[in-house]
Amino acid sequence: MNLNVFKVKEESRSEAYEYFDKNIRELPKKASGEFDVSPEEFYDNDVDAFRHAYTSGVFVHEYIIEIIADVLGQIQEIRGNNSVGRKYVGSSTYDIDPKKPVVVLKESDTGRNEIFFDLVRGIIMSRDIFVQDIVSGQYPGYEVASINSLETPKSKPDNTINNNLG
Repeated sequence: MNLNVFKVKEESRSEAYEYFDKNIRELPKKASGEFDVSPEEFYDNDVDAFRHAYTSGVFVHEYIIEIIADVLGQIQEIRGNNSVGRKYVGSSTYDIDPKKPVVVLKESDTGRNEIFFDLVRGIIMSRDIFVQDIVSGQYPGYEVASINSLETPKSKPDNTINNNLG
């Protein structure tokens, strides 16, 4: 599994605007026919709420991993600099360490980290793909350990708990 969630997010955003325009109310458009996405027309209102709900629904429906929809919503609030959303997430600031941009999305029943998300690249990775990327040098903040004869990604030690795989 190697999924670019930013691409899926953009596609679902367009679909949401098209649906809203055809079924709820007409949205402003440029002369070219593209939606005229301006802060006063598309954000902090019913269009924005519909887009958030639609995009979350796409992730749940398409990928059947509810935690992805939740994490992506939290990431949107953090990366989108949304102060109301950050209160929901429970963080006033969050800096992504470029050497350790990966968070765990799913663990196995035994607690082994299985599905990962790169906050910078917008990529969802299986454990095997993440291990390959670490070995190839794409993630210098991580290393691979053999745990019960299975290659397992882990953070290189540092003094920060926010960027360590748990």
